[in-house]
Amino acid sequence: MNNNKRNGLIAIVLGLAIIIGGVFYFFGPQAKNRTVVTDVMERVVNEEFNFSFAYESGETALSSIESSPEQLGNGSLQQMYVLMESKAMIDFQNKEEGTEAPATISILVFDPDLSSSTLEVATSSTVGEEIKSWAMANNGFTNINLAKGEVEEIKVDGAPAVKYQTDGLYEQDVYIARYRGLVYLFVGQYLEVGDYMDTSFDKVMESVWFE
Repeated sequence: MNNNKRNGLIAIVLGLAIIIGGVFYFFGPQAKNRTVVTDVMERVVNEEFNFSFAYESGETALSSIESSPEQLGNGSLQQMYVLMESKAMIDFQNKEEGTEAPATISILVFDPDLSSSTLEVATSSTVGEEIKSWAMANNGFTNINLAKGEVEEIKVDGAPAVKYQTDGLYEQDVYIARYRGLVYLFVGQYLEVGDYMDTSFDKVMESVWFE
């Protein structure tokens, strides 16, 4: 696949995965594409941002596209991973431009200190409330304004976090955690509760470690 087609594919996938509307992040040909022949549980360890996660990687499982730091510019977004079914990725690459992108699992790391859109919160607020405030100030990434039901305060590997769901082309489960001053956004898309992408996202979340 030529570079232009690859750039277009990844832009569409990311635009859908994080629901930014018309804003796309181009990974380009230097992005790391993790795919193995035999299905295995692969752990991605990011020492720079103090976390890791695991997913089922393989030709009949998932593939991962990882951003290069220089491609994300100088904004608050520091790292991005996108996972999708390997077969769905290949099928999508071979379809005409404008075809709907497959469901994805997206993992994004932000440094709030570098954000141009922050929201003041009371000094007495809980960490959960501060995370919600950050999510509202960065709704283009989080879609928290489309949350169904309550936004729950939870823990992800002991780190304070919030969890909610949104509707759209796909159902989405969203987790936002805060650890050592960074914010971690996890988005899982699926067509139906219990389908492969839904259960894969559950496994990813169960595997998350903060170092």
